[in-house]
Amino acid sequence: FDGKDDYIEIPSNIAPQLANSDFTIEFWAKVPQVTGAERFYIYAQGDYYVENNNIQIYVGYNPTRLWFNFSRFDDYFDLTLTNEHFNNLKHYAFVYDKSKTSNQDTIKLYIDGIQQTLNFASGAIMNDGTTASGPVYLGGGWTPSTNVSNGEILELKHLRVYNSVKYTNNFDVDLSNYII
Repeated sequence: FDGKDDYIEIPSNIAPQLANSDFTIEFWAKVPQVTGAERFYIYAQGDYYVENNNIQIYVGYNPTRLWFNFSRFDDYFDLTLTNEHFNNLKHYAFVYDKSKTSNQDTIKLYIDGIQQTLNFASGAIMNDGTTASGPVYLGGGWTPSTNVSNGEILELKHLRVYNSVKYTNNFDVDLSNYII
């Protein structure tokens, strides 16, 4: 995805519908280092203007961080990325378990099979879940937000979405063959 006008829209009738369910979203990505207020939407669904009615996964802002949001307000977490993440193909897995009561247990991020320590927004309540539905946007194209880029490229491969918790502990990833 070129960060400007390349994106894929999956229509509602075939898009994963994750509202009020556990889920796992995983993919391989080569994440660019972005500067300023740039952002690359990796996965987006739902209504941005309604609290807890969207799912957003994107890379952006300076320093470059990987974001996961349920709303445009306080229900998000982020992870500051380091040089080892930039322009290297990595496996990312976001796992949401609605039965958990703390943010740290409700949402987990694994990079190359290793659970990451996340920064949660003050006031974030992730176990409320999301009512996001409708089409899914990959790589951009999601209204009202658009990608903003200075020409960096986001490479995305093997996106998989499940209506279940797929990982509960660290797991092995074969980095030579991109196999989980």
